[in-house]
Amino acid sequence: MKTVHAVASLLLAFAPVFSARAAEEIPPEPKRHVIDASGTVCHSCIERENRRLEKFGKITGNRIVVAVFSRAKTDAPADDYAARVFDSWTVGGMKNGIALLLFVDTKRLHARVGDDLKKAVPAALLARIEQDLQPFFETKKVGEGLGVGLTEIMRAIAPEAAMKVTPSEWTEPTRKKKLQP
Repeated sequence: MKTVHAVASLLLAFAPVFSARAAEEIPPEPKRHVIDASGTVCHSCIERENRRLEKFGKITGNRIVVAVFSRAKTDAPADDYAARVFDSWTVGGMKNGIALLLFVDTKRLHARVGDDLKKAVPAALLARIEQDLQPFFETKKVGEGLGVGLTEIMRAIAPEAAMKVTPSEWTEPTRKKKLQP
């Protein structure tokens, strides 16, 4: 009888984990660098960032993947979900990869950074970028905000390479004037 109670207790304890995973949908990895499943990023912004990230990857050997969603397709905490998405994508197996998930409904950025890039792209930088994105969410200019955030990440990883893939009008001191939402 004790065994039955112990098994029942374990099942009840893990029920939220099983139900969160059962309702979860892991999106396919982007074929390029940026996908927008939410429909909020303009096509030209997606293409621009795909070109920039492709060139940056060729120069540095690092891979940055961005996925924009209306909402997380899970009942689990978004950070846990982002970790599972990162692990399921090829970029998750790369020590020099970064996966960025933007959720439009919560205006949140969830990132997973490969081990080799953690010093260059610390949590504090990602938190600042998430904060900097808020006005772009409010004005529905997510694509422009994405460009600003990616530029900051690329500058942190390889400043010289970032300059090669960043439009001149985005460089300091004019960047803030040109890209204010």
